[in-house]
Amino acid sequence: TDAVYWLDGHLVDRLPPLTGGPHVVQRDVAGTWTTLVVRGDPFPPDWLPAPVVVPPPPAPVGITASGVVWGIAGAEAVSQEIDQSASDVDSRSATRALLGIGAHGRVGGRFGAGGDLVLGFTPGGSFAADGALGVALGPVLLGAGAATAVIEQADANQLAVLARPHLGLSGAVEIGSWTGSGGVGGGWLPACANASGWLAASPNTGGLSPVFGLDGGYSRLAFVEADGPNALVADRWWIGAAVGVGPAAR
Repeated sequence: TDAVYWLDGHLVDRLPPLTGGPHVVQRDVAGTWTTLVVRGDPFPPDWLPAPVVVPPPPAPVGITASGVVWGIAGAEAVSQEIDQSASDVDSRSATRALLGIGAHGRVGGRFGAGGDLVLGFTPGGSFAADGALGVALGPVLLGAGAATAVIEQADANQLAVLARPHLGLSGAVEIGSWTGSGGVGGGWLPACANASGWLAASPNTGGLSPVFGLDGGYSRLAFVEADGPNALVADRWWIGAAVGVGPAAR
């Protein structure tokens, strides 16, 4: 852009490849002329402007996050079964209303961390929690979790907490102006088995959005009495509709 070029007496605005020859090439820079005769060579390299190298934009710095925090209203079915008669523990079952708080989410990109947590409360005053935390690789979550159960005894109820491995899978898909997301996970040990899942839908408003969905799960805790042969199994099923907020899932 700072010079005028001529090829064999013709003004050119592009530098074509040169073959054969001889060719007369000329450059006029602010009234100063340079004339060369070339045979089979291109225009002199020092006549060409240096290429402009545009560095790539820096990668954005920050932590991406996706997930949901919501309130859950639904139902819970609990039971405890013992294989023999016992003096302080009975076999029993019940179905009751459930109110809960749930949180499911990930932080980081392809590599990161994630977790799931559901706290459930029933009108009778009982409490149960199911949770997991681990390392996320893409849609897969690998870590550890824990489940609780209330063992109803004749003299007093006892809250039991058992740990387990956890393997989870989650994802999201955009459908029109909405994003659907969800996840499933669980783990198994002889003393503790657990499975849970959630489905959510949220409008693509950017940032925090209202989220609507379903949340549910199952846990089984098994015990053997220390001073006898009695074995007890506590089962818990729960499912509920949920409403909350969360950043857009990706």
